[in-house]
Amino acid sequence: MARELQVEKKSLPDLPPCALITIEDKIVIGTYRLNEETKVRDGSLDVYSADLDLLSSLPTESAILDVRYHDGKIYTAQSTGSIQIWRLVDSKAVLERSILVEDGVLVLQIMPVAGFVAATLSTGEVAYIDTEKGEVVWKSPTHSLEAWTCDFDESHTQLYSGGDDAVFAMHDVRMGQVMWKMRHHDAGVTSISIIPDAPEVIWTGGYDDKLRVVDGRSRREQGNIDLGGGVWRLIPSQPNGPIIACCMYGGLRVLEPKAGFELPVVIGTLTNHESMVYGAAWSNDFKYGYSCSFYDRLVQKWTPPS
Repeated sequence: MARELQVEKKSLPDLPPCALITIEDKIVIGTYRLNEETKVRDGSLDVYSADLDLLSSLPTESAILDVRYHDGKIYTAQSTGSIQIWRLVDSKAVLERSILVEDGVLVLQIMPVAGFVAATLSTGEVAYIDTEKGEVVWKSPTHSLEAWTCDFDESHTQLYSGGDDAVFAMHDVRMGQVMWKMRHHDAGVTSISIIPDAPEVIWTGGYDDKLRVVDGRSRREQGNIDLGGGVWRLIPSQPNGPIIACCMYGGLRVLEPKAGFELPVVIGTLTNHESMVYGAAWSNDFKYGYSCSFYDRLVQKWTPPS
């Protein structure tokens, strides 16, 4: 039976937190603010200790919608159509460079791999960027509405994406082409997770509150579970370990994966976030979890089920 997670510490950032990652003993949070009068978006890149004490906060001229970490670098998705690459120096974020993907659009999610990063855009496009050259290799008009999410397979040759048009698609990275599309959600596809050591097992989450398990070979849904909120992000831990589901207004769930296409089991919940849970991460040793919600500006450190 699922139990409510034990909260260890709370923090209130100055701006609404949109995305959260852990880097060793640091927590890095990207924030997003929209000025309703001017429609200008700005934000910050904040660095916290493992106990959620603020170490530094760097204002950014555009809002941050996603934060990722790969090979010693921090990648952020910006509201002005760019991807920015940072490094941590003495607990402060230092900007190395910015790559323009498309001017005037929002970069909604990014996924870095060696030498490249995939990005989904508010135009519905999916982009593949060479980070060494700072150039867009290809860009596909895959979705008719916002492209919310993407993820690579283990070989990094197949890229999956999901959009507000309820389309789940797969691209061949080498050719820059969409190989197939399917519609198995009743609303927008907002999260994708390829299960480690079982690349044929794909989890997708959507605005329809469902986590759906798909066979990547046959492209058939094998089952689904209602998580009580739009499944915005899926964050795995160690292989075969629990997975965090950020369920927006439904709070947070900790899922225990099962073998193959068997549906996961909800083993933990966190319902005291009073706004949309957009971000979460595991501590480096997986002994703690962190999560953030938007309008109430709440960041929490909690203990997962034992």
